[in-house]
Order: sequence, then C-alpha cells, then structure tokens
Amino acid sequence: MPMPLYILKLLMLGGLGVVIGGVGTMVGLGGGFALIPLLIYVFPLKDADRSAAAATSLAAVFLNAASGTFSYARQKRIDYFAGVVMAIPAIPAAVLGAWVIKALGGRHEAFDITFAVVAVVMAVILVIGRTLFKRAERAAAGRGQKRHFLVYDRKKMLPNGESAHYQFNVRAGMLIGLVGGFLGIGGGIVHMPLLILVMGFPAHIAAATSHFILLLTTSSATVFNLQAGKVDLDYAVPIGAGMVIGANIGARIAKSATGWVIRVVLALILFFVAIQMIRSVF
Repeated sequence: MPMPLYILKLLMLGGLGVVIGGVGTMVGLGGGFALIPLLIYVFPLKDADRSAAAATSLAAVFLNAASGTFSYARQKRIDYFAGVVMAIPAIPAAVLGAWVIKALGGRHEAFDITFAVVAVVMAVILVIGRTLFKRAERAAAGRGQKRHFLVYDRKKMLPNGESAHYQFNVRAGMLIGLVGGFLGIGGGIVHMPLLILVMGFPAHIAAATSHFILLLTTSSATVFNLQAGKVDLDYAVPIGAGMVIGANIGARIAKSATGWVIRVVLALILFFVAIQMIRSVF
C-alpha cells in the first residue's frame, strides 16, 4: 500500500477509535459492540473470519479499558472490591470464550445470530433502562447490608454525600466473562445492564467499575489471542490508540452527562447492527 494511503488508513482507524472509545467510556462500555461489525463489514481484516475480528476488537477494548480505568481511578469512582470479586471467575471464563471463538473458525452463523440477539436485548434495556433503574434503586434501598453465598449487598457513600445500596454477584461474573470473550466485546455491554438494572449500582459507579472489570477480563483473553496469532496489530494498534484518547475524553464528559440521549443513540446503533448481522446469515 502506498505511504499516503497507509497514513490515511491509520488516521481513519485512529479517529474511529476516538469516537468509539469516547462514547463507550461515557456509558461504561468497552466499545467492542460497535467495533466488531465495523471490522467485519466496513474495515475488513486481511484474515476475514469472525474470530480474527473478535480477537482484534478485544485487544483494542483492552487498551480502552486501561485508559478509562486510569481516568475513573483519579475520579475515585471505582468499586474495586466488587470489580475484583466479579473478575476472578470471569478471567478464566473469558479465556474459555476466546478459545471457543477460535474453534469456530469460518463457521460464523452462530456468532452472527448470538451477537444480534445480545444486541437487541441490550438495546431494549438501554431504552427502558431509566424506569428499570429506578425500580432497582428502590428495591436496593430496602435491603440491609447482608452477605449470601456468592451474593453481596453493600452500602456505599457517594462523592455527593448520598448513600447508595447495591448488590454484586460472583456467579454473574462467569456469564460476563464467557459472553464477553465469545463475542469479542469485552463484556461491558453485559456489565452495565447487570450492574445498574439487576444489582442496583449507581450509574456513575457502575460505569467506572465496569471499566475496571473490563481491564481485568480482557487482559487475559487478549494474551491468549496474541499467542494464537488472531490479533491483527495493523488494526488493533491505531484503533486502540484512538480509544485511549477517546476514553479520557469520555470519562470527563461522563462526570456531568445524564447519558439518556446517548443510551437512545446506542440502542438505535445496536438495532442497526443486529439487522446487519441477521442479514449476513440469511
């Protein structure tokens, strides 16, 4: 490829990373949910199978998660205990998911259908999430500080002085890691609905903790994918660099953003992605 076209390609991939990293970090997502379809349909890799796209996406998401975690750590919004408890079982599950996607090889129908179903479900949750979050918050407020087998209730003071009750579940970490590793999305699109809607996490703590969990889970799966030779570094490096920049911008904006309009836009994107994935199968 001529040098001018190569530089243009790097700039385009870097710009793509900035946008996806910024928007994803604002709502606690790694960005793989948008990056996967783009690497398949818009910027196809030299190795065209879905496992390469998933692995390359996961590597970029790892860089985004590292940058976002650093920014959120400075804002003191990460619940480290909850993140570690959920990540411990999720790490081996993420490696297992990466192995499954490698074993699929060129048989991408199951991958596309699974991704489409997850995208539609999460889009619906994003749209109606405000109502569900209020219900979860009210339910959490009535719980005491109890400990069950692999399920933990917790009370935490927010930076604004308000008291927040939320719950985190070790068993949910296995699902997060397996789904995230299999789909190459890092699990962030699973973290956020679980943390906010099911466990009653405050939205800002959920976004920060989600990025911390992403950092821990994507690191193991990315190492596995690199050893398997599935990561296309020509794409992962510029996109990841852009996502690092975007993550810092997104974390700053998230400090004061409500996120409602962003969630609606993300839901529309996810619906579009799901339609495209289903069309590719049928």
